[in-house]
Amino acid sequence: MRASTRLSLLLLAALQLGLEAFPSLVLPTRQGTLSSIIGKEHHLAEKPHNRSTKKSLFSKNFSQLGQPGDITADSSSSSSSASIKNHWRKPKLQVLQVTRNGFQDSTISGRNDETSSMLQYQSNGSSHDENRITFKTLTLQEYEEKEKQEMEWMIETTSKVLGLDVLGDPSRLQVVSNTTAATLMSKDLTRRAYKLMRAWAKRDSDQAPHVVELIMKRLISEFAMGNPNVYITTKTYNLLLDAWSNSSDKGAPERSETILGEMENQCDNGNGKVRPNARSYNHVMSCYANHWKGRCHSKVRDIFDRMMNRNHQAEEAHEGDDDDTDSTTISDVQPNRKSYNLLLYAIACSNSLADAGEQAEAVLRMMQRQHAASVYDEENTLMMVGPDVHSYNLVLRAWSKTRRQGRDDTEHYWKQKMQQIFQELLDDKDILPNTDTFNHMLAAHLKSATPNSLQQFDATLKQMEESYAAGNDLAKPDRVTVNTVVVAYAKSGLKHGLDRALVISDRMETQYNIQPDTFGNNILIDCWNKCGRTDAAEFAISTLDKMERNYRDGQLEQKPDTVTFCTVIDCIAKSGDDESGEKADMVLERMRDLHKTCGGDPANNSVYNSAINAWAASDKSRQAMNRALELLAEMEKMHSVDEFVPAPTTVSYNSVMKVLGRGGNKGARLCAEILAKLEQNELEETSDVIADAFTYTACITAFARSDLRDKAERAYMVLQRMLAAYEAGNQRARPNIRPFNSALNACAHVDPEGEQACNAFVIMVAILNLLSLKKVKGVEPNHTTYGMVLRAVSILLPHKDSRRKDLVERVFRKASKEGQVGHLVLNQMKFAASSEVYQSLLGCDKNHKLSVKDLPASWTANVHEESKTRQRKNPIDDNTS
Repeated sequence: MRASTRLSLLLLAALQLGLEAFPSLVLPTRQGTLSSIIGKEHHLAEKPHNRSTKKSLFSKNFSQLGQPGDITADSSSSSSSASIKNHWRKPKLQVLQVTRNGFQDSTISGRNDETSSMLQYQSNGSSHDENRITFKTLTLQEYEEKEKQEMEWMIETTSKVLGLDVLGDPSRLQVVSNTTAATLMSKDLTRRAYKLMRAWAKRDSDQAPHVVELIMKRLISEFAMGNPNVYITTKTYNLLLDAWSNSSDKGAPERSETILGEMENQCDNGNGKVRPNARSYNHVMSCYANHWKGRCHSKVRDIFDRMMNRNHQAEEAHEGDDDDTDSTTISDVQPNRKSYNLLLYAIACSNSLADAGEQAEAVLRMMQRQHAASVYDEENTLMMVGPDVHSYNLVLRAWSKTRRQGRDDTEHYWKQKMQQIFQELLDDKDILPNTDTFNHMLAAHLKSATPNSLQQFDATLKQMEESYAAGNDLAKPDRVTVNTVVVAYAKSGLKHGLDRALVISDRMETQYNIQPDTFGNNILIDCWNKCGRTDAAEFAISTLDKMERNYRDGQLEQKPDTVTFCTVIDCIAKSGDDESGEKADMVLERMRDLHKTCGGDPANNSVYNSAINAWAASDKSRQAMNRALELLAEMEKMHSVDEFVPAPTTVSYNSVMKVLGRGGNKGARLCAEILAKLEQNELEETSDVIADAFTYTACITAFARSDLRDKAERAYMVLQRMLAAYEAGNQRARPNIRPFNSALNACAHVDPEGEQACNAFVIMVAILNLLSLKKVKGVEPNHTTYGMVLRAVSILLPHKDSRRKDLVERVFRKASKEGQVGHLVLNQMKFAASSEVYQSLLGCDKNHKLSVKDLPASWTANVHEESKTRQRKNPIDDNTS
């Protein structure tokens, strides 16, 4: 058997059996017997390998404007040594940089890693207080060889520490007496066991902490059996906590807190060697922050408060002592800078705190007071509590979050507070602002509704560039800065805002050597699209050409992704081009080819939905209908062949129905079939792809546009099914006023001769009764409703019908009373009302060119009509919120 295979089997057996062999982390006494060492079983469920890349805790949070990439080794199985080796990723403090000639392996040196600037968890350089990064260039082959050798050593040493004879059958240990068992680990192996714990602890994996825990339990058993080379201390437990804090295991936060509790219990029971310190609590807070993100605030706050309470207890105990107690014994549990910054991070990331800004600023003031009152040796940075640049950045972020929570008691209170914190940082001669500091302020100006926000944005950008030019390397503009500039000028409303944004971004990319990336290009395309540029489609396609060409040439950071292709197709759909469907198909085919030949993203349902929408925007209704059905069939087939390919969603079916709605009678019948299918999914509870409000409305609209003689009846039946589905619990089917208006439109477009006209009139009255009964809270008639009723009256009731005059007067008076007289109402009055009624209600004859602007303000107060060119959503809402 090959040595590597044997080592892999040993390690796998250790993982499977070790948790049963050494179940407890509670430190026994040296006089314990083997049976007391084994104790009660305690299983740690091993989680499946997590293929997603775990982001660093303090990486930039401008995820909408750009984010740092990670290099990971993917693993597909845990059944072989190769998969294990691929899954153990590099230590967190090792910086790996890709160069054209290979990799750069750097080691961060300087201050203690526990209290050094939290920028070492970031992506944009080292901190002001003299952290140094030294680079050693490695080729790809050298790097892989280094990783291979390290992993082989780790696996081999692990198999020696966790031998199968011990893990598989503890009874095989030689018992010398009733209280003492023979020790199995030599002094050298014991030393390597501690080194091994440190090596595994730095691995970013869901399995690594389980290995560390097994080694820990082996050491505890050796300690209990009297091995003089083994010592179980706070440092040993901290290695285990470090492993859990780096783990992607979903249960890591709870497990780390349990271990911390065991440390506290041992300390309270008199074990002075195991006393949780600041590092212990920081590991647990970091673990919760990594895993729970926006939900972590309450837990991090609880751990922080526990830390503060133990520190106060230690201080009180010290005050009562007459002898000279070691000062480090008292201060080692005092919260340090990292502790406070972790709490600030939890506050800034919270999704529920309405007063995040106030809370974060209170923590900052606490840090400042504690720093001013502290006396410590400058060489001992462990207990430094003074805020650093990241402390200020997190407070800025919290105030920005407060703004999004709507907590602006005055119009711009949140922005004033951000400016105040920013100025306070600038005035501190010991701390320099960094890139994130300026990016936070640029984003604040971007979000602001003040008239001079663009001028303030330009001033902050200038300040940032001047700071970098003056020697502050930490303030170098980055990709996020450039992306923010693009969005700011796209939002500005300036005539040539985007052209100016391109000039500034090109200049900054050249001046600061900022490489274009996928996200930056996506923002450019999106801004071009949402600003209503007539050349948006042309610009989008040319940008895609450039990205694809660069990616094929090896520039991986410019890989067109799913968002790129969706946005390009969206630009095409909105271009008004008659060939938009064919052009969307070409882009879709390019994505497929890039996936097959160069490892690009596969076309998912979002891209297919965009392509279907592009066909919906074309004027080729028959071809569009057939092509939309083909694309839907392709999606369904791909999912049936491979279950990991996303199935069509409700949005997919809605997009197809939007195309079918212009397909006449056949399209209307196909819409009804799709609706029935989605309703059946809901009844059988076999899929979450069920009908929503858009589905029902699209089907009603399709019937209204058809030439079916009974379209009014069919539309009304679908409306009734919609109301029944909502009342039965389908919240996604909650109607608004649109399906009612569409059903009224069906009534207004039937043949005025014959029985169908009579039926349509009855249905119109029934729909109005549904609205008057307020079957759905918040659904009220609008200007379109009244306009459709007037049109139906003009079509369905003859001029000689006595009901016509009375009905027209009642509808118009109600519309004017509710402020719902829009263009449609005014136009339909010319057809529905007689000359006398028109004159009496509007004060002029029909020949007079009457505009909505000429009407009393109260008549039009609640009219919200979209212009022919729909107002586009602000780019800032999509990209930087």
